[in-house]
Amino acid sequence: MTVSITTVAPELLRVEDLAVEYLTPDGDVRVVDDVSFTIREGECFGLAGESGSGKSTVAMAILRLLKPPGVISGGRVLWRGEDVLDFDDASLRAFRWREVSLVMQSAMNALNPVITIGEQLCDVILAHEAVTPVQALERAASLLELVNIDSGRLKSFPHELSGGMRQRVVIAMALALSPRLMIMDEPTTALDVVVQREILAQISELRAKLGFAVLLVTHDLSLMLEFCTQVGVLYAGRLAELAPARELVTAPKHPYTQALLASIPDPRRAVVRLQGIPGIHVDLRRPPEGCRFHPRCPRAFDRCPEVRPELTPLGPDHLASCLLYSTPPATTVQS
Repeated sequence: MTVSITTVAPELLRVEDLAVEYLTPDGDVRVVDDVSFTIREGECFGLAGESGSGKSTVAMAILRLLKPPGVISGGRVLWRGEDVLDFDDASLRAFRWREVSLVMQSAMNALNPVITIGEQLCDVILAHEAVTPVQALERAASLLELVNIDSGRLKSFPHELSGGMRQRVVIAMALALSPRLMIMDEPTTALDVVVQREILAQISELRAKLGFAVLLVTHDLSLMLEFCTQVGVLYAGRLAELAPARELVTAPKHPYTQALLASIPDPRRAVVRLQGIPGIHVDLRRPPEGCRFHPRCPRAFDRCPEVRPELTPLGPDHLASCLLYSTPPATTVQS
């Protein structure tokens, strides 16, 4: 008899009940509300949602890069078992870029326009490693070649490169110290669809070659479902659904996820009228009671404005935050 053993990759990052607030003169605004997920070694995890849902805020909170008035007001960010929120300055310096790197959205804005590409790559290497400038320049050349850019471009300024090349330079910079996890915040913004695919295909190739994990943050759910293994869907600062990417395509459970998928054109199916999502995004200064999606939800019923849904297991690694699937002990909102 043959016994098959399924191995699970070790856990890299665990976000537990993360809460982020912006402190304003009119009161505190909670923009991330009890968000939890796990990323394992070598995994590509996607965090999707419309603009203002809290995706980028989660990414910045993981690296503790939030600036005032933003503050982490609750939860834990566990990196290989250690809470990043307890790190001192020295630990944070070792954590950022060496363990977890960040690819910012809009590479033209992320790169310094008056410094050459080579200088910027060398700055990252020299700031974190005890190497000579010559050794840093040699590694910078290797990093450019890793992302299919000729090393002669080390002397180029950002404005001398195309949008796709600039994005590859930022990716090379993020790989400079061989991190275990790369956070990519809207990495294909302002790029045409062909270059978008090329960039993400190259990331997949590099991930397979080098073994790092990826947290991909984007509002483009169709792109995410093609490249990610696991996906979390955010709505108004809360997780609506968490599931393997393939299962999210074939069997989405939350009405918000279903509505997002219904709004994506699919050339493989018959021509159908695309369905938009009615209403407007939640004003987080005055969020609705109960389920935050209920004012726009076609399946809302009488309990939805009164009861906050919790993430409910619907299968292996598949959870949805919807009263359609919860049993009557759900959290009643206190007025």
